[in-house]
Amino acid sequence: MIYTHTDGPWTITPYLQYTNVPRNTDIGIPHSASTYGGALLASYAVDSSFSLAGRVEYIGSSAMRPKVRQPDLRTGQQRWSITFTPTYQYKLLFVRADFPT
Repeated sequence: MIYTHTDGPWTITPYLQYTNVPRNTDIGIPHSASTYGGALLASYAVDSSFSLAGRVEYIGSSAMRPKVRQPDLRTGQQRWSITFTPTYQYKLLFVRADFPT
């Protein structure tokens, strides 16, 4: 679910997501799993070529499987991220820098 609101130089976009993968051993999925998350993105257009943007994101897992050694999101884990992204645009070209925390 996503929504975008624009008011003058501001663009605000919150979204929520949910995924569910049921167990299906016929196609190689031995355990069910689900993730849930959301984010808030905001952008401020300083002028026609420069904008300041940022986002806060969250994701969690309720996977129903044993913990294994791989770098994915395991059962009950949660992650947050905050990113600041200034952008300069000239016609079709743009330069963007991400500063994650």
